[in-house]
Amino acid sequence: MEQTAVERTRLSTGIEELDEVMKGGLPQGGAYLVKGGPGSGKTTLCLQFLTAGKEPCLLITFGEREH
Repeated sequence: MEQTAVERTRLSTGIEELDEVMKGGLPQGGAYLVKGGPGSGKTTLCLQFLTAGKEPCLLITFGEREH
């Protein structure tokens, strides 16, 4: 089957259920922002993706103290 311009190769997040919901994972070649409150699983999701994938990745994190 030929790939159209709209369809892109997808990369597994490393979480089978999330890949299923996302129709195969994250579209290849994108930049993604993961946002959420403390304890929502942002770091876990990113580390799972980094360890499961074979693509070069960069993880940038920011921390903020409570005021």
